[in-house]
Amino acid sequence: PPAPVYYLKTDGSTDYAGVRGAPFSFTEQAYPRLTASPDGKWLYLAGVGRSVGPFGNSDPLVLRWPRNGGGIAEPFLGKSQKGGKGRFTASPGSDNESFNSPAGIDCDAQGRVYVCDYLNNRIQIFSPEGRYLKTVAANRPMLIRVHQKTGALYVLHTVMSGGKAVSRFTKFGPFDDLREAFHQDGIGAGLFALDSWSPKPRL
Repeated sequence: PPAPVYYLKTDGSTDYAGVRGAPFSFTEQAYPRLTASPDGKWLYLAGVGRSVGPFGNSDPLVLRWPRNGGGIAEPFLGKSQKGGKGRFTASPGSDNESFNSPAGIDCDAQGRVYVCDYLNNRIQIFSPEGRYLKTVAANRPMLIRVHQKTGALYVLHTVMSGGKAVSRFTKFGPFDDLREAFHQDGIGAGLFALDSWSPKPRL
């Protein structure tokens, strides 16, 4: 059966109409990463499909699912072909309409979608309608969070330093100025959260 999805309110309740265990996707959940559009209408999902290693070999797609729970999640970004009963197939690629193992995903306050394209060594940015906008070069990006006030990007990725693979946290500027602001090596994490509402950003 399709994987179900649940919304949890801050008090732990899940009584949103039509969403308590609503059918979400027929895909396997390898390293699923979810984010919501700022208007609350959509959920986006990356990191689905089988995987043989951290963030490797996930389906080259971003799925989109309506917040009201209507229907199964559909491919939103990436090249795909529909199969039967809500299933679909996709092939990896390196052009701006394709991914090669997308991992982390987030939205900014304007609804733009940021996707860590892990094996293509980049972060791809799309409009809320799915139109390609920009690319940020980043080696093996795994996780991303966008500050909801400043638009700055916080990215966990892996770089080669001194002949070794090193985990790196990098802060990039907002959409209009995506230059690197700073980085810190040696910080590894499976997940992280960004507090956009504290006086200073907290990770």
